[in-house]
Amino acid sequence: MSGVQEDLREEESRQPQASGQPSRSIDDYRAIFHIWPDFPVNACITQSIATVKVDAARHSFSAMGRNIVWAVMDTGIDAQHRHFDLHQNLSMNERFHHDFTVEPEELGHELEDKNGHGTHVAGIIAGELVASNTTPPITSSAQYRNENGDIETAKTNLSKISGMAPCCKLVSLKVLNDSAKGNSSAVIKAIRHVPTD
Repeated sequence: MSGVQEDLREEESRQPQASGQPSRSIDDYRAIFHIWPDFPVNACITQSIATVKVDAARHSFSAMGRNIVWAVMDTGIDAQHRHFDLHQNLSMNERFHHDFTVEPEELGHELEDKNGHGTHVAGIIAGELVASNTTPPITSSAQYRNENGDIETAKTNLSKISGMAPCCKLVSLKVLNDSAKGNSSAVIKAIRHVPTD
């Protein structure tokens, strides 16, 4: 037993206990209860917005994301992507966007996304793209198995596509590198970077 623990046990034994008062243990004197390692973190895509009933919120409440700012902690967001042009989703002050994958003195690339995952996630959240004659067509692809068990792809041209809250503003907090790898410490720094007022 360490000297500190012995001192605490000795002090505990000298303290008179009032009836009905729970006795104090050494755990009551701890300042740190657990330290976690700096675990690696990765990008992950499972489901999109099909199950979150976005259409109902839009029809019932006109919920389009106006006056909402959404921080995306991922591989960055591609500021050149046309999906974010219509509502100027990335037009927040540059000081809000930040790259936590580089050292503080290095130039960050928070509005670039060589991996694509962060831009994909940001596109689910916000942005809107309307098809026109001057832009490449908007196409969705779905794969299914035919009656023979072979996988086939069906492509559909769309007139427009949008995120859940197309009008909200986005802040890019890059915590994953171009290989979609990073550390939990970068995620913690990004959370602390988000203003609370």
